[in-house]
Amino acid sequence: PIDTDVVKATLRDQGMSVDDIESGDVILTYTGWADANYEGGDSSFYYSREPGLTLDTVINIFGPKGVVMLGADNFGVEFVKFDEIMSIPIHIHWVVCNGGFLYENMKLIEWTMDARNGDSPYIGAFYYTSAQIKGGVGGLGTPIVIV
Repeated sequence: PIDTDVVKATLRDQGMSVDDIESGDVILTYTGWADANYEGGDSSFYYSREPGLTLDTVINIFGPKGVVMLGADNFGVEFVKFDEIMSIPIHIHWVVCNGGFLYENMKLIEWTMDARNGDSPYIGAFYYTSAQIKGGVGGLGTPIVIV
C-alpha cells in the first residue's frame, strides 16, 4: 500500500515535499505493477491483487491540495486486496468528494527509468485529450507528458 507516509518519503527522495504539490496538479504513481501485464506477463496474476494508493493519501494530501487527476500504472489506482470484498474507496471518495479524475493502466516505466537515471525530471507538463463521450463517466483519452 502507498499511504501518506510513503508519498511523503517518495517526494523527499525526489527532492520535493507535499508543499510542492499545487492546485491543478496531476499525480502519476509508478508501482511497477503494469510490468506484470504489458511485457507478456500473466494477466491472471496482474488482476489478482493491486498495489496502489490508500484512501488517506486522498484525504490528507491530494484532496486538500486541489489535485485534479490521479493516475497509475495499475488497473484501479488504489490498493486492492481481493481476499476481501472488493473495495475501491479512492474511486468513490476521489470522484464524489473531490470531483477528481482517475487515469488507470498508464505505461509509466520509460519516464520513470529516465527520471531515476537523471535523464529527465520527475516533474513535467501533463496534457490529456479525452474522447468526446456525452454523458459518460469513463472513457478513453490520450495523455501527453512534456518534460
